[in-house]
Amino acid sequence: MLRIREQYQQLAVLNNHLEVTVQHRTAKLQSLIFEDSLTGLPSKMALLYTLSKHLKIDQSPFALLYLDCDQFKLVNGSFGYDVGNQLLVAIGKRLKTHLRPDDMLVRTGEDEFCFFLPHTQDMVTVEPFILALQKSFESSFPLPDCDIFMTFSIGISLSQDLKNPFNNRPHERLLQNADTAMYQAKLQGRSRYQLYDKTMHSAIVDRLLLEND
Repeated sequence: MLRIREQYQQLAVLNNHLEVTVQHRTAKLQSLIFEDSLTGLPSKMALLYTLSKHLKIDQSPFALLYLDCDQFKLVNGSFGYDVGNQLLVAIGKRLKTHLRPDDMLVRTGEDEFCFFLPHTQDMVTVEPFILALQKSFESSFPLPDCDIFMTFSIGISLSQDLKNPFNNRPHERLLQNADTAMYQAKLQGRSRYQLYDKTMHSAIVDRLLLEND
């Protein structure tokens, strides 16, 4: 009986060890999925998860601001990827200073970031936020070997533009709308912003069809 009891105790210790290991690896995997390794900001997957949850539970209006750094490839081409990565970290830190309670900032791509702004239903609220962002980027980014100035283009999508938030994966659609609006902003030049409207999608499709003919 004593030996059996000892074996049960050893199994219990082993099970506890396995549970701790699984929990640790699960947390590490979630960190890889939901956190950007370079900037420490939430990832695109974290944003999509947050948007999906918000649309199902809260239903209050919000805005997405999709930022793309203007001519960032010139930085990598001129100074190298190490400097480019240092600049991305610095940009993330400066953007974080504009976060308000409940806001979310994520890195969605190489030189792309996105703000999730809850309780925001129109451009009257969005524009002062954007102007404050642009103002903060008038100062250069001091890096170890150089100072770099950077501007960005912004696409905006508003949740209230969705007629039915329960169909067709609305969280992904809203992010795509913001990305589409950002593309239109970049066509206007540097440091521009553009609100999404449904005609933009048709215009991009028509342009792609023309380019493929």
